[in-house]
Amino acid sequence: LSEEFKASLARMIPVHGDELIYMFNVYGMNEKNEMSRILLKYWTNFAAYGNPSPAASSSSSSKEDNLPKWDEYSKEKRYMELTQQPVMKENLYLARMEFWRKMFWVDRIPGGEDAQK
Repeated sequence: LSEEFKASLARMIPVHGDELIYMFNVYGMNEKNEMSRILLKYWTNFAAYGNPSPAASSSSSSKEDNLPKWDEYSKEKRYMELTQQPVMKENLYLARMEFWRKMFWVDRIPGGEDAQK
């Protein structure tokens, strides 16, 4: 890949399926790539243990790899921001999600807005 093309990839906003580039060595991005290493470790842990960052008793991988614990999704709407330095965050696109929640669910649930809280 040309350096220009690699730089253009880095500036793009990720979309559904972009992680496959790192999983299947598309465009020559291999395991030497930090993002590939992080994604493969979380996915392998999830496949093996049912949790992307299992407890130390199940696997020592998260401690050895210095990967942050991937907390379960909950009413706090936690999510893992996957970058070369992954971090847990809350309320992804809060305003956008609130719009769609109201658009599709408030009128469809008995009690409307009050039933959602």
